[in-house]
Formats: sequence, C-alpha cells, structure tokens
Amino acid sequence: MILVGIALILLGMLIGVFASGFVPTTSAPTPSPLPVPTATPVPQTQSLESIENNFTIQLPVGWKKQETATEVPFMFQYQAGDNSTFEILVRDLAKGQDLESYLAEQDKISLTAFEGKPSKRILSSTPITLNGLVGVEREEEFLAAGLLGRVIYLPGNSKIFSFSFIPGDNTTFVLETQVYKERQIIFDSFTLIGDQVPLSYTCPQGEWVDCMPGPDRPSNFQCQADFLTWAKANCPGFKGAAL
Repeated sequence: MILVGIALILLGMLIGVFASGFVPTTSAPTPSPLPVPTATPVPQTQSLESIENNFTIQLPVGWKKQETATEVPFMFQYQAGDNSTFEILVRDLAKGQDLESYLAEQDKISLTAFEGKPSKRILSSTPITLNGLVGVEREEEFLAAGLLGRVIYLPGNSKIFSFSFIPGDNTTFVLETQVYKERQIIFDSFTLIGDQVPLSYTCPQGEWVDCMPGPDRPSNFQCQADFLTWAKANCPGFKGAAL
C-alpha cells in the first residue's frame, strides 16, 4: 500500500508538470516607442537669380557675396571660408559669334591687357557639357595676381556665361579649394531662362534628366516637353524625366 501511494504521488506530479506546458501564459504588452521629433531641415544652398542676365543658380549657403562695382552688373562674386573665390561673368556675344571666336577675341585682348603685357596664360582647354550646354573648361594663369584658376565658358543664344574658380593665394592648388570642390552644386543647378534657352539641343549625358520639383530648385529647360520629345527621338538610350 505504501508503494502504491508513492507511485500515485509521483504519477500526479508527472501529470502536473506535463500539463503545465499547455497552460497559456500572458506577457505584458510591449510599450510603443515614442515618436522621434523631426528636425526642420536647414537650407544648404542660397539662390542667385538674375532676370537681367537670364540665369538662375544655387550656391553653398556659407559663401559670402562680394561687392562689385555698380558699372558691372554682369559680374557676381562669392567667397568661401578658405578665401577662394567663385565668379560668374556674363558677356554679350556679337551677332554671328560663337564660343570659339569669342575666346579667340578675348585671348587676343589679354595679350596687352596688363600694362601692355599679357594678363593671363592658357594652360589647358577641355570640352565640357553642363545641363545640355556645350562649352569648355580652361586652366588659366592670371599673371597680374600670380594665381592659377579654372574657368568654364558656356554659350547661351546671345551671351557667354563664364564660371571662374580662383584660389585665395598662390600656395593653394585650385582643385583643392572649397569653391572648386563644391562645383557640382553649381553645375546641377545652373539654368538659363528667358531668351537664352538654347534653340538647338544636346543629348543628356545619362538615361534620365533630373526633374524633381522643389521650392529651391530652378526649372531645367531639359524638363520641358519639347526637349524631352526631341531627346527621346534623337538620343540613344535616353528614357525621359525622373520625377
């Protein structure tokens, strides 16, 4: 009888342990994470628009605009934190003049522009295409200042737009300056407006044209319906506008 009793007790304990595995357990609900406040984005660029000179552009917000003479409203200068300078110069093209003849004329003038001596020396010239505009990028030595800079020349319909990247002193290589390192912001945003929008088109460099909207993003003539229609018909591999 004692053995039977012990056996019943052990059997009961075994049944209890086995049954406990089927008893549903409840856990405390996981608290929902508190929403993280969204920071207000800080603008990284400043806008420059010149209706008179038919262009819009975006520049890094930290660049300081420099005062220029009132008689040259076609010149815009900005200085970065390392004292390097970015300059936009807009000049008229004579009737029938193209970029090549304009540069040849300016180079001829520069031969005696520095007190009868050359004011600059051209070290290299490379073709460049920006937002459908075909121009050249030149490495130029500004002899009067003793500085080596880079200048990009782009033609509109009746104007030439030049972008100059100039170091703050003659010990700094222009490719290492802040203005040149940030050149992509300038290239991506430069847009012709008014009567300077090209009458002839050039194929985009990629499959898509960036047409993302935004309050600080100027319109790109490559996003216009007539250009997109032309590009799809004439540019192998071109797919359209990225929205």
